[in-house]
Amino acid sequence: MKSIRHPRLIYALLAIALMMFTLIAIKLNT
Repeated sequence: MKSIRHPRLIYALLAIALMMFTLIAIKLNT
């Protein structure tokens, strides 16, 4: 997998995944 040309896109996806994970965790904790 050497098709990494857009590091910003990867960081954006990671940020979105982290936000979704935190939202789900908060919903489960309440």
